[in-house]
This record gives sequence, C-alpha cells and structure tokens, in this order.
Amino acid sequence: MQVPLQLFLEKYNAIENYVDVGRRKIFVRLIEDKLTLQEAEPIIIIPGGPGADASAIFPHLDSLLKHGPVIIFDPADVGKSDPFLRTLQSDVEELECIRQFFNIKKWVISGASYGGIVAQKYGVKYQQHISKLILSVTIPSFNALQDAWNNLSEVKTTKQQYQFASDLLRGNVSEDVAPIGEYIKALGPLYSM
Repeated sequence: MQVPLQLFLEKYNAIENYVDVGRRKIFVRLIEDKLTLQEAEPIIIIPGGPGADASAIFPHLDSLLKHGPVIIFDPADVGKSDPFLRTLQSDVEELECIRQFFNIKKWVISGASYGGIVAQKYGVKYQQHISKLILSVTIPSFNALQDAWNNLSEVKTTKQQYQFASDLLRGNVSEDVAPIGEYIKALGPLYSM
C-alpha cells in the first residue's frame, strides 16, 4: 500500500514548481528538512518506467533528508507534467534543465530501473555536475536499451511477443495484474534464448 505524498510533504518544507524544458513543463518538488539547497548537495530521484512517478521513494524521505535536500519530479507525460513523446535524450535534458533551474553546481543522481538508464546517460554527458551516482536495479549500460531493440528485431518472435516486448521497451504497460501475467507468459520463452 502506498502512502499518499501529502502525508510526507506536511512534515517538510516542499517547494513545488514547474521547470521549462523546451516545449513542455516538468513538475518538480524540492524537499528540504534541516539542510537546505545552499547547505548541502541535493539528491535527485529519477523514477523508473518509463512512465513511473517518484512515489516509491516517499517511505525513504526521512533517511534521504538527513544527507541533504531531495528533488523529485514527474517526468514528461507523467503526473502533473506536460504530455510529451519521451526519448532517453529528452529525459536527460529534463534533468539538466532541473539542475539549471535550481542553480545546482553538483548533485547526487539516483536512478532505479529505467531511471538508472537515464542517470547513466546523464552521467556521460554531464559528469562535471555529478558528485555521486546511485544506480539500483538497472541495466549495466544505457546502450543496453538500444541493444534490446536490435535483438528484438533479430530474434524470431510471435506477433504477440513482439508487441508485448515493444510495449515494455516503450513503457506502455498496464499496472493491472491480468495483463502482466499475459506478458510474462508470452515473453518467458525469450529469456532463455
């Protein structure tokens, strides 16, 4: 069971804003407790997905805030952010626009799952702005996503397997339990190839 964000935000100083990223706006929250943005390097949490929000981090805010401010955001086409056809590169540029918006020299980047892919790509392009990189349950290289697309084209798949794999790689997966079971059943044989 997920705890509503509002319960967490009532405890902290949360500054909510929209950051301009080209033709879209990204909803961002800067959460501070004892240490402010001027006193400590912030950590930005990059959600997984693509298509996920930052709600998985809420139960850990107390621990994170002991080290400094926490920035969470709704990537494009998620939550309160504007709709936008996302790419890995556009996700990286969202991060850089957020860093510039808050005038941050260096920050800690934390990404889980797809967020880890974005963190790696950001790290390659903007390494001068990262003090620490935290990766969790992600792939070992942002290039692996392109490799997955290439492999999908080369592997003999059924029409359903190809469609399901394409949905997964694009982040177009329902959270309903029944469809996830169908995905696992259809895609399971591909994991042994």
